[in-house]
Amino acid sequence: MLPQGGLAYNRPAKEECYIREIVIGLVLALAVYYDRKCYRIPNQLIIAAYIVYLVLDLVEYGAVGALIFLANALMPIILLYVLFLMGGMGAGDIKIFSLICTAVGPQMTVNILIVSIFVAAAIVTVLSIREHHLILERKLHYSYYISAGYLLCQVMQIHF
Repeated sequence: MLPQGGLAYNRPAKEECYIREIVIGLVLALAVYYDRKCYRIPNQLIIAAYIVYLVLDLVEYGAVGALIFLANALMPIILLYVLFLMGGMGAGDIKIFSLICTAVGPQMTVNILIVSIFVAAAIVTVLSIREHHLILERKLHYSYYISAGYLLCQVMQIHF
């Protein structure tokens, strides 16, 4: 059975959600750790989680699950690539959004992206005021804001 709306879906089956949420929670926690430690997110972490989500999509949707997984994984990469080229987002951040999209679907991923941008803007504004600089002279760990956006969207059920 195909999910409503074609290849993209909004929420997986209820029992499957817990696995998806546990995996994405662990991945986001580890992404924050590695981003803080060395300003990068290991590909092994992303690949391991991709494998889990591919298997879950195959179990839920059969062979079509591979197409659903691929569509959801590629969508953020294609759409956010321009930001990467302009230096507005790192490759690790795009990998995280791609992974989030395979976990929760495109609609929730867009919600998380919007909320994480607002969280980042608020934090950067506070830091700029505190440091008396309009432009911050430090690198930001966007994985923090992505994680905060994910948590806010999950806890508050934010939908745009």
